[in-house]
Amino acid sequence: MSPPNEEPVLPSRLLPRLSLRLLFTITSFAALISSMARFANLGAITAKATLFAMVALVGFFTISAILFCLSRLADFGQTDKEMNTVKSDADSLPPQIIPPRERTL
Repeated sequence: MSPPNEEPVLPSRLLPRLSLRLLFTITSFAALISSMARFANLGAITAKATLFAMVALVGFFTISAILFCLSRLADFGQTDKEMNTVKSDADSLPPQIIPPRERTL
């Protein structure tokens, strides 16, 4: 039995728990990105290049996630029976070319 001052861990919650440390980290990154955007607007080449690289990475991962979801959606209704119509010997071992040696202890 757990002590009365501890809250029991529930297996499922409606909203995830966010720590104050995570919120401060997100706020710090948002402040850095907004200050970089301001410098890029003023004409700093390095800030422009960094922002372009970040936007390209976010775009890449977004397109990858969309394509993954589309591929999973295309595979959603198929079962193993429909996908593997040809019977294969994938579950059996290949024939042995050299027979195993008998070991004596």
